[in-house]
Amino acid sequence: MFKSYLTIAIRSSLRQRFHAAINVLGLAIGMTCVILIAMYIRWELGFNTQFPNTENLYRVIRSTVGNENQLLYTTRTSGALAGVLQNEYPEVLDVTRLLRREVFVSSGDKVLSQIFCLADDNVLDTFPHVFARSDAATLARSPGSLVISQTLAEKLFEDRDPIGQTLRIEETGLSADYRICGVFFKPNNSTIQFDLLATQSSAARIHHHWANWRTRGYRFIETFVRAREGVAIAAFEKNIQRIFTQYMDKEVAARNAYHLQPFNQIYLYSSQMYNIRRPGGGLTFDYGDINRLYFAGLISSFLLVIACFNFVNLSTGRATLRAKEIGVRKVVGAHPNNLVAQFLTESILISIIALLLAFCFSHFLFGTFSNLLQVQMEIPFDTAFLAISFSAAVFIGLLSGLYPAFVLSTFKPISVLKSKTTSASSGFFRQILVVFQFTVSIGFISLTLVIADQMKLIAEKDLGYRRERIISMPILNIAKKSSQWAMFAGELKLQNDRVKTRFLEHPNVLDASVSRFTVVARTRQTFRFPETTLPDQQLRFMGIDDRFLRLFDIPILAGRTFPPTFIDQWDENKKMEFIVSKSLVKKMNWKEPIGKIVEWPYYNKRGPIVGVVDDIHFGSLHDQTEPIIFVPELWNLKHLYVRVTLENLPETIAFLKEAWATFLPDHPFQYTFVDEEIALWYQGEVRQQKLVVVFSALAVLIASFGLLGLVSFSVARRTKEIGIRKVLGASSYHLLTLLTKEYIVLILIANFVAWPIGFYMAQTWLASFAYRVDLDVGTFALAGFVALVIALITVFFHTLKAVQTNPVETLRME
Repeated sequence: MFKSYLTIAIRSSLRQRFHAAINVLGLAIGMTCVILIAMYIRWELGFNTQFPNTENLYRVIRSTVGNENQLLYTTRTSGALAGVLQNEYPEVLDVTRLLRREVFVSSGDKVLSQIFCLADDNVLDTFPHVFARSDAATLARSPGSLVISQTLAEKLFEDRDPIGQTLRIEETGLSADYRICGVFFKPNNSTIQFDLLATQSSAARIHHHWANWRTRGYRFIETFVRAREGVAIAAFEKNIQRIFTQYMDKEVAARNAYHLQPFNQIYLYSSQMYNIRRPGGGLTFDYGDINRLYFAGLISSFLLVIACFNFVNLSTGRATLRAKEIGVRKVVGAHPNNLVAQFLTESILISIIALLLAFCFSHFLFGTFSNLLQVQMEIPFDTAFLAISFSAAVFIGLLSGLYPAFVLSTFKPISVLKSKTTSASSGFFRQILVVFQFTVSIGFISLTLVIADQMKLIAEKDLGYRRERIISMPILNIAKKSSQWAMFAGELKLQNDRVKTRFLEHPNVLDASVSRFTVVARTRQTFRFPETTLPDQQLRFMGIDDRFLRLFDIPILAGRTFPPTFIDQWDENKKMEFIVSKSLVKKMNWKEPIGKIVEWPYYNKRGPIVGVVDDIHFGSLHDQTEPIIFVPELWNLKHLYVRVTLENLPETIAFLKEAWATFLPDHPFQYTFVDEEIALWYQGEVRQQKLVVVFSALAVLIASFGLLGLVSFSVARRTKEIGIRKVLGASSYHLLTLLTKEYIVLILIANFVAWPIGFYMAQTWLASFAYRVDLDVGTFALAGFVALVIALITVFFHTLKAVQTNPVETLRME
C-alpha cells in the first residue's frame, strides 16, 4: 500500500513540476534557515559545557552603588576574598581564583601578544583541559612552570617539542622566564580562555593581589566558588555580605554587595543581568545574550511557518486541478482514510526532499553564515542532529499536509465529476494564509528599516568629540610591560614629548596626544566636592596631557585646558587641576564652576576646576551621557593618539610602524582607529541587522513563491473566462486589474495587521538604547509599499502571459 502511495505521489509531482518545485524550494529555504539558526543556538548554548560538575559552581560578582543609586557591576574582586570564603563558610567546597592579563611572550626572535592566566593550584580540577602533550600534574608543585595552548605551541615552535622549553613573559609583576611543562587544547566555546597558565606561586611579585583587600581602585582577581550539595544559594549569598563590614568598613559595606552568578549563566546572561559585556583581562570577544537567541529562534520559526503555509496554500489550490482524480478514486471505492494517507504521503515526501535540499544549502552556506555572525561554529551533522532533523521533517510534512488532505478527501464524487466543485471555504482559508505570510514579511521589512535607521544614527551622532581619522597605539602601555621600560623611565614628560615628536615627523600626522585610558574604557573613580552637600560621586574620568582636548576637538566652554608644565604641580606641590563636563556643572548646580574645589580621595589630592567642556559621550549609545572629569596625569599614561590625513594612508601607516620600531623594536606594531574601537560596542547589533536583512529577504521570497503558485492556479481555473472576456472586447489592462485586485486587497490587509506588530517589534529592539530613532508611520508605510511592489511584480509576471494569450487558442483548448 505504501509503495502505491509513494508511486502516485512521485507521478503527481512530476505532472505538476512547477508547483512541486515551488513547494520543495519554499520548504527547503525555511528548513535551511532553521538548521543554520539551530547550529548557532546549539553553539551558543554549548559555551562552558565542556567543564564537568558545574552545577554548583558560581562566579562572584561585586556591585557598587553609583550615582542616582545606579548599580555598577564588576567580575573583579579582592584576592583575600577566596581565603575567607574557604575558611569561614562551611557552604563552600572549594574556591578558585584567576588573574588574566594580556602579556608578551617571546621565544627566540618571535614575540606574540597572548592571554596569560595566573591561578590557584586547583585550577585544573575546577576547569579541566584536555592535554596534547605531557600533563600538568607538576604544574602546582613547580614554581616557574607553565602550560601553553596547542595553538601557541605551533606558532612558537612549529614541529619542535615544546616540553622543557623556556618562554620569556613580559608584563608588570609577571616578567620572568618560565619553563613549559605541558600543552593543552584550547576550547573555542568557553569563557575560561587563556593561552598560558601558571599557578600563583610562580609570580611572587604580585602576591599582594592574592592576599589583600582592595576597597578602592582596580581589582584583578576573578573568584569562582563551588558550593556543597544542597546549599541554599540565596541564603548563602545574603550571608556573605557581612564580609564587607568584617574585613573592610561600614562605608564600603553600605555601597557594595556580592552576587553569586551560576557558572552556566556566565556567557548568555552577564550582559542581560549585570550589563557586563566582555570578560576583560585582555579577552576581546563579547558575551552572548539569551535574548538574541530567542530573537533568532523566533524569526527562523516564522520563516518555517511561512514555508509550511505555502505548502498548505498550494496543496489546497491544487485541489481543483485534482478534483476529478479524487472523484474517480471515490467512485471505484477509495475510502476517505486511504485518500488522507495518500496526500499525507505526498506531503511527507515533499518535506523529506526539502530537508535533503536544506542540508545541501546549509553545507554550502555554513561558512558564509558563520562569517555573518562572526562566530567560529562547527558543523553538528552528528547522528542525534540528523535523527532530530528527519523526525522534524516528517512532523512538518504531517502537520502541513493534514488540512489539504482532509479538504481533498471530503470532495463529493458526483459534484467533482460534474465540475461543480466549489472551494469557497478553502479559498478564504488560503487568503488568510497569504495575509499571514505578508504580515510577517512586512514586519521583518519594517524591523530592517528601523535597525538601519538606528545604525545610521549610531554612525552619525555627534558624541561631543571627533572620532574620525584618529589612530590609537598602546605604545606606552606596552613599554611599561616590557623590558624596554627603561627607555621611558625617569622624567616622563620629556619621554612623552619625545614619543609624540617622533610620530609628528611625517606631514600626514597632524597632531599627537597621550592618555591613561582609551576613550572606550569605562573607568570610574570616586570624587568629592566639599563645597556641596552631595555625597561622593562615582565619575568617569580620563587622565590626559595638554594636547588631548585639542586633538579630539573638544571645545572648552569656560576656563582653559591644562598647561604643558602641570607635571611640576603633580610632583612637587601635590596640587591638582580638573576639567569637568557641562552635565557635571548642571548636576552640582554651579553658576560659576571655575575655581570650585574637587577632592580625589584615591590619590589624596585636591585642586580647583580650571575648565568646562561640553558633554562628551565616551560610551555606547545604549547608555546615557555621563558627567566626566579630566585630570592631568603623566605618570601612568598608556596610549598614544595621532590624528592623520586620509591621503596616502598606507604610507602613513608604514611611517607609524617605523616610528614604533624606534622605541619598541622587539614588539609587533599595534594600532586601531578610534571609530573602529567604537564600532566594537555594536557588534551584536550589526550581527542582528545582517540576520534580519537576510531573513526579511527570505520571508518575502518564500511568500512570493506561494503567491506565484496561487496565481498560477487562479489563472489555470479562469483560462476560459479570460478567453471569453477578450472575445467580448476586454482590454489587457482590464484583465490584469481583474486578476490582481484580489491580491492587492490581501496585501493591504496584511499592511494594517503588520504595522502595529512591526511597531512593537521595533520598539522592543530599540528599548536597550538610551539614544534611539523616533518611529514614524513613514517607515512602516515604506515597508508595506515594498511588499506590495514585490507582490505586484510576482502577480504581474504570471498573469501577463495569460492575458496576452490568443483567445482562439484558449477556447479551442476548452
